[in-house]
Amino acid sequence: MGTEHSNMIEDLMNTLPDDVIKMGNFLRQRDSYRYDEETDTLVPHNGNRWRLAYSDGSYLENVHNGPANQPEGESLIVSMQLAREALMKGKIIFWNGSPMNCLNDCTVTENEMSEFIKPTLAEYLIIAEEYGYFNFMVTPDATDNPRWMWETSAMDELNRPLGVPKGPPVRVGNDFSRHFDHVSVVLTVGNNGINEGTYKWSDGAPPSPLPPPTPLPTPSPVPCTHIKVDIATHSHISEISWSIKDYLNPFGGDILIGGFYTQHQASYIQNECFEAGVYSFSISDVSGLTGIGTYKLSFVDSGKVFIEGQLGDAKEYVFGFVDHDMVHVVDSCDSSVLSGY
Repeated sequence: MGTEHSNMIEDLMNTLPDDVIKMGNFLRQRDSYRYDEETDTLVPHNGNRWRLAYSDGSYLENVHNGPANQPEGESLIVSMQLAREALMKGKIIFWNGSPMNCLNDCTVTENEMSEFIKPTLAEYLIIAEEYGYFNFMVTPDATDNPRWMWETSAMDELNRPLGVPKGPPVRVGNDFSRHFDHVSVVLTVGNNGINEGTYKWSDGAPPSPLPPPTPLPTPSPVPCTHIKVDIATHSHISEISWSIKDYLNPFGGDILIGGFYTQHQASYIQNECFEAGVYSFSISDVSGLTGIGTYKLSFVDSGKVFIEGQLGDAKEYVFGFVDHDMVHVVDSCDSSVLSGY
């Protein structure tokens, strides 16, 4: 997009009255270019984030497509990240949920629609905030051409209550999960461009009254050690994820997780109290940006750091406690030293 055209759009937005909603079809990672006067060429321009300063929001399309050298799954993840960033700034996002692009015939069957809605609605629920909207159509154009029209009024997923979100989305690898009052959703993003959405719905009806339970004895508190995880992000925040697990029970699930961050060059801190035992800390960052972002684990009480490093690759550490005292901190490739623990 040429500089004169870009300046014209910005000037137009700035001259509109305050009570006008100013939106455009600009926030995207594909075709995100700006004219460089020095080289007389179009250059990549960071998803067109710069336009958010003078607009109220953006309509997003082609969310599954990115630059030619980008894996298909990563294209969707970065598009979701762009939408989350805008929503967290109070902007309006209109997420186009069609999984297909068609210039001529967009006719689909009911069976095709019932399959299309599963991953695309999951995408929206992962990014959803107060000013986020979902469109399950090929286009938002209000035309009377039947080839663009999908009849969605009878679709089960679009007639169920959601309730409010219980918290932000959580990313573990390519799995994104989120919980609402009436549904829990998991989006699995495939590197082959095939994505899956799974749902666990509840109708939100109150349970039948039950007699009050007999009070149980108050258990004695279990001694634990307070640990702080501090992640300093870089510019590729969508690549960062980490987890802490019970090392001696690897199938027991995550004790503490982090990722899907929304701010660049920011510090994210999480605290947890760990009982005596052996734990693994795994951190993944495939961006390759070394020397910028960092991670560290420290004791809350003393402030002593016992694990630290730079983002930019995948790493796993093993550490353990006995009566609040550190036993070992080792790289997982040498974790055999803990075999006698």
